[in-house]
Amino acid sequence: METQKKNVYQKLQEARCKLLESKMLKSGKNNFAKFHYFELADILPVINPIMQELGLTTIISYSSDSATIKLVNCENPIEIIEVSTPLAEAGTKGCTPIQNIGSQQTYIRRYLYLTLFDIVEHDTLDAVVGDETKVIKLESKAKTKEIYIQEIKELQTLKELKEYYTKLPDEIYKSFGLKEVLAEQKAFIEYVAKKELEGEK
Repeated sequence: METQKKNVYQKLQEARCKLLESKMLKSGKNNFAKFHYFELADILPVINPIMQELGLTTIISYSSDSATIKLVNCENPIEIIEVSTPLAEAGTKGCTPIQNIGSQQTYIRRYLYLTLFDIVEHDTLDAVVGDETKVIKLESKAKTKEIYIQEIKELQTLKELKEYYTKLPDEIYKSFGLKEVLAEQKAFIEYVAKKELEGEK
């Protein structure tokens, strides 16, 4: 009696279960937020043999604004599952444009595999999500004093200046000495407004 062949959805679910049983280890470490995560190098050596066993393969493609991973049933190639995600810039400091593209694609491929195979990273969520104060601190520390100064100098109204100051973490305001920068920008905005008013008369 011939064994009934599994469709792509049945194979995907089996692959997900096998992945859970594999006890895949996280080698990526974020020292900043104190959590471990799966790197692409952790995922592929585990998932590729599973896909080989089940008769599956993946194909990743990119457009100008999104990336898509296709899971193909090799025994019936018309059976395909697609997962897409928007693209985001990877402005890695000190890298050339082509290196930034490579960095972006590595990150995108990782997230596509995480989504397709339903791989959850609890440590990431526990370390960052749900603690708004910690998120603010992590984002703030990633920015240099020069970036803050540039942002302040781009503010064009007193309302924008006030909103920026309100959202500015106290530790950044004090440690980067932004009081004088904010005062100078306030004076500049008031000066420009005064000149514009004089010009209208």
